[in-house]
Amino acid sequence: TALDDIPALAVTDQEAAQLRRGQAILARGRVTPPMGQWLPGEPDEAGLTVYCRSRLGDPVALGTFALGEIRPQRVFTF
Repeated sequence: TALDDIPALAVTDQEAAQLRRGQAILARGRVTPPMGQWLPGEPDEAGLTVYCRSRLGDPVALGTFALGEIRPQRVFTF
């Protein structure tokens, strides 16, 4: 599928609500990228895109890491 190369992250109900309102959530090392995703010398996960989903697997948002947060870039609403 189109999301196969993007790391997935399950978020809590509260975090999902924050993302849906366009608010960032704390990252705190919650995602480990797939093998080979890091570039040599890259200091952290800055700019990494993640697929955020609810605990039930419903899509919430696509976000990027920045300064210890996951910032929503595209939010899914149903």
